[in-house]
Amino acid sequence: MMLRTFAALGLGSLLAASAIATAGTASVEANKKTRATDDTRRVVVDTELRSASSISLPVMTARPIMKNPARSVEVRPVDLVPKKPTASLQIPTDPKTGDSLATGTLTIKFRDELKARASLVAGTRSVSLMGQDLSSVDNIVAKYGANFRQLIMLPQDTIDLIEQKAFAHSNRRQPDLASMMRVQFPAGMQENLILAAARELNERPELQWVTIDAQTKNAQDPPPQGCDAMNEVICNRPNPTQDPEACWDSGAVPPIAAPFLGACNPAPGDDEESRYGCADAACCELVAALNENCNEEDSTEGWDVYCAGLANLYCVGSVFTNDNLALQSPDRYDPCLSTYDPAAPEGGAAGEPTPDPNLAEANAVFANVSGFLLGSCFEPHPAPGCLKPDCCANVCIVDPACCSIEWDANCVGLTTSYPESCATSAQDGPTPLWTSSIDPATVSPVAGSID
Repeated sequence: MMLRTFAALGLGSLLAASAIATAGTASVEANKKTRATDDTRRVVVDTELRSASSISLPVMTARPIMKNPARSVEVRPVDLVPKKPTASLQIPTDPKTGDSLATGTLTIKFRDELKARASLVAGTRSVSLMGQDLSSVDNIVAKYGANFRQLIMLPQDTIDLIEQKAFAHSNRRQPDLASMMRVQFPAGMQENLILAAARELNERPELQWVTIDAQTKNAQDPPPQGCDAMNEVICNRPNPTQDPEACWDSGAVPPIAAPFLGACNPAPGDDEESRYGCADAACCELVAALNENCNEEDSTEGWDVYCAGLANLYCVGSVFTNDNLALQSPDRYDPCLSTYDPAAPEGGAAGEPTPDPNLAEANAVFANVSGFLLGSCFEPHPAPGCLKPDCCANVCIVDPACCSIEWDANCVGLTTSYPESCATSAQDGPTPLWTSSIDPATVSPVAGSID
């Protein structure tokens, strides 16, 4: 059953990508002002189903075939983010009020060739897998009483798979995601010292870029696009500002499902009017590695419900953890795609956020993608969260790893502790002996399994 779910995800994802890439060609050419056409974004899909493999991300069962044969074998270089001039680094402020938007953290990225690594927990030392000396960076962090950790809270093998999957999809070499670090200053640190630290770090040749993290807040009209803290789109939900029939009606009461094949970028290719990406830059980059259309100016997709669904599953800062404190409710991620929110007021109506996991319901906004993204609560699968929202919420409160790494056998075992929320049915599983209902070798039902 689990593999069937992810096989559907892979095929559905690529069909969606194909439709999005081809449907908007006319509008791209009409609106495009300065950007040259990139034929590699037009794809057709080979729908031959292949065996699913057990990895920590949704399995892609087919690869897009480039329309232009001459470019299909071209390996594109890493799309590097340039380092800003040191003098241009400033404490972020609200342009309307002048209030500081700084969070007391920096995000830094080491140069790819250094293969820099840090712990998943706060520390004061980085190491280079290539044997290079990173002590100059460590000393600056320590000088200001700060600590740092790996930004993406996933194990190395999972990050490697993200990079491999992104390369297979885009034919572009991927940046070293594990070399992005979050620098945390002591509470109450003076902002002039945070700025001084950022500028000092920015001068180090070991670092590719440095950013001063900002609260996600709308700031200007038109807002910045792409993976930018001032982007008005919040990563855990679709773009709220476009045609509701094409993207999402954020004002609907009660909430309604967003279209799976979202067209959330109203002006593909237009430097001024296109809308893409979201405000949590690290999350945005991670999702774009899985589906580049989510952060692509020339794509009609924009930040649609599928992009938002991926963000909820894989980005740091969920409702079940205390990491990424720059995100507050209701902007934190929920790998259960549910209405659970521990910061919500009690007594809300049905379908509204609730702090009671036993009352959690499926988030109506994600109704068209939850079946593609989530597996059964009653069988292990290599992605976070599961389909039964109240069961998922209860389990992830006890074991947050079930909603940050994968839904493994321990998560399945915890479902027995919640007989009401995790009541099973023939549709939910489990199959006998907690085994998959699909044989991965043949992609066919296992004899005696529940269909």
